[in-house]
Amino acid sequence: GLLRVMTRYIADLSTVCGCQWGVTGSSTEEIVQKTVKHAGEAHQMKEVPPELAQKLKAAIRPSM
Repeated sequence: GLLRVMTRYIADLSTVCGCQWGVTGSSTEEIVQKTVKHAGEAHQMKEVPPELAQKLKAAIRPSM
């Protein structure tokens, strides 16, 4: 059968919220969820503002 390679993604949060922290996940959705959790825990954000969401989407890259 076909070998499916799991693509991993990484987002460097230094450009998003200034944290020296990289979020990894197997999907962009997973990264968004982890970052929302981080925003709540580390920055007491109840919700992520649209401009921060845009920065996050721009920061997500496939990781090797």
